[in-house]
Amino acid sequence: EANPGNVPLILGYLDLCRRHCTPNVMREKWSEMLSSNQGSSRLWKEHLLFQQSEFELFGVSKAVSAYENAVLRLKQQGGNSTLRRRGEVTAAEAALVSILVRYATFQRQAGFYERSIALLQANLEFNLFCPEELENPEQRLRFFEAFWDSDCPRIGDKGAPTFKGWYKKQLENQEQMEEKSYLEKDETQLSLGKEDMKRLPTSVGIKRWVENELRKDEVFWQPLTGDSADLDDEQALTRIVLLDDIKPFLCPISNLTLLSDIACQLLFLLGVSTRVIGGHYRLSSYQFSVERAQELERFENVPGLDGEPVEIGFFDVPVKNSKDLKDASMFPEKPPSEMEQLASKGKNRQLSKDKIEFCRRLFVELTNGPLKSSLSIRCAYIAFEAQYDCDTATAVAKEFLKADQLNLRLWNAFSQLQKLFGKIEEACRIYKKALTLVPKLSAKSQRNAPLLFWSFAEIQIFNVKDSNAAQHILVSAPFFKLLKSKFKKRVKTTAIVKARNMYLKLLGDKPKPKSHILESKWDNSNFDARVWSFWSVAAGRSEERSRRYLEVSPGACLGLCFVWMEYIREGLDSARKIFDHHILSRVRDAKEAKELSGSITRGSFQHEWLHMQYARMVSFHSLLNPTPPRVLRSIITSGLRFFPTNAYLLNMFTKTEGEMGHMTTRVRRHFDSVLDNLGGALEISPVLWMYAIVWELPRAGAR
Repeated sequence: EANPGNVPLILGYLDLCRRHCTPNVMREKWSEMLSSNQGSSRLWKEHLLFQQSEFELFGVSKAVSAYENAVLRLKQQGGNSTLRRRGEVTAAEAALVSILVRYATFQRQAGFYERSIALLQANLEFNLFCPEELENPEQRLRFFEAFWDSDCPRIGDKGAPTFKGWYKKQLENQEQMEEKSYLEKDETQLSLGKEDMKRLPTSVGIKRWVENELRKDEVFWQPLTGDSADLDDEQALTRIVLLDDIKPFLCPISNLTLLSDIACQLLFLLGVSTRVIGGHYRLSSYQFSVERAQELERFENVPGLDGEPVEIGFFDVPVKNSKDLKDASMFPEKPPSEMEQLASKGKNRQLSKDKIEFCRRLFVELTNGPLKSSLSIRCAYIAFEAQYDCDTATAVAKEFLKADQLNLRLWNAFSQLQKLFGKIEEACRIYKKALTLVPKLSAKSQRNAPLLFWSFAEIQIFNVKDSNAAQHILVSAPFFKLLKSKFKKRVKTTAIVKARNMYLKLLGDKPKPKSHILESKWDNSNFDARVWSFWSVAAGRSEERSRRYLEVSPGACLGLCFVWMEYIREGLDSARKIFDHHILSRVRDAKEAKELSGSITRGSFQHEWLHMQYARMVSFHSLLNPTPPRVLRSIITSGLRFFPTNAYLLNMFTKTEGEMGHMTTRVRRHFDSVLDNLGGALEISPVLWMYAIVWELPRAGAR
């Protein structure tokens, strides 16, 4: 009563009521709360979860109605927002995309595969390929309805001209674009489809029916247009999606990153693995939220559950000519559990030829159109082609580089692609070529250079196993240029001392209050503190929310280079001092981090990535040198304290503790404590529960 708009209090009240009230009473309480808080995106999301999880209240039509109400209210909220600059993200837009993704998944699970595909197709066409001349919203919607009902192929379909191309063609042909003419054209055909959709099989056994439905998912997935549908085929008529079926969910979205998320969800619904779409984020804990839980339908999307080692890799897609990974299962002497067998089945799932061609056309249209500058989509396309053919993936990467030669992250992706196929020498050659461009670039373009220096040194350390070559690269990193083109001679001590001093100068002291007057502090004339902040994320505005790319700053990458230079030169203790005193000491709470320059936000992806790299270094050292188990354990548990569901740390923790015979104590105690305290929280990922179950199943007498 005193805080009517406080969402956490409202959710706490509703959660308490749910334990004591009937579903019908809860429905009334939800309606009461939503009527007074119609603009709260979080309340609408929680209401949709409630609507789908209550057995007594659940119904497909009821759920669809709830989704329609949520989208309508959030559209109104977005229309009242003060956002006017393209590229910025409002809470209303982000919530709309989240609900669209949920609704598409719901339609897919309810059996309306074509409708889920058409929903995302329509939103991509409506927002990415809308003609510039159609500025009026009503006019835009009227022409889009004419486009949708014109039986024209849509994005991803063969020969699709896109909404913009179709509109220009109509102008060239001087055809009439009135809404009535198009509706009259298809009215009889589509009405037949509606009648046929109501017919259900009644005399088919359950087993045969299930097999038939699974076959339909593989064969009948693509929405048909009126011209491509056979009116005499009952099954074909059910695959026609009218605009009226999806019109309430047609949302104006201005942010390209959110539209990129919709494109990724469309690929996921088609069966493309998150190994292709996601990349690094599969290891991240906070990216596996409840909203994205549907991505865990296939066990291949959870790193480590299939018994294979979890690596921090740019591309982690399976390729035909890559070496088979060694089995890293903790229990090799025991037969695989049912869950592990289920995981191995998911890995062999292949897309049909039609779906592969559809996805390929979708990638081409996006990367040649409005999302041509999206690094996430471009590299997802490279990863997609890498699954099938090395030469094709390489050709795609070269085309992207030809059009964007100064993009250092794209050079990094090209080199990592060669690494994926085992072409280490070629990968090193590409890194050398890319790093020779760095001194010629502007200060803003140089922001991603530390990532390349670290990635190049990483290959030398873990793949080539040449510590001297790695030392040459690490010594060059703080100067933002390769000091030597050949790495045969040993690095001079004077060069190491100069590099160390430069590292200390660049990394700076502890975080300080932000100043209104920014002054340059770089000796190198290429650096300018007024252009970019050293400890802020190096990605551009459209890349910061990307699910594939590391949200790490130049400072974090250079800090890691400094750590490994000290490790190769002095050993583990010196490297740990750099990590503890110069990097992790910068971690601050979100509120404090906003007021300080040179800080790392606690709980951010950057913070999580640094903990992963810390554990990786200590693990690497323990494989080569006798190391007390407590050293690695303390690093892993420290990371798990902040990120309890990180797949990389979880896999390393269970593996190392299992090898040391403490599976029944420390690992179980960790799972019990975290799940007991946070198991019901919305921010906890299903990954943690799945890890706990998988590692318990093979044990005899598991409780």
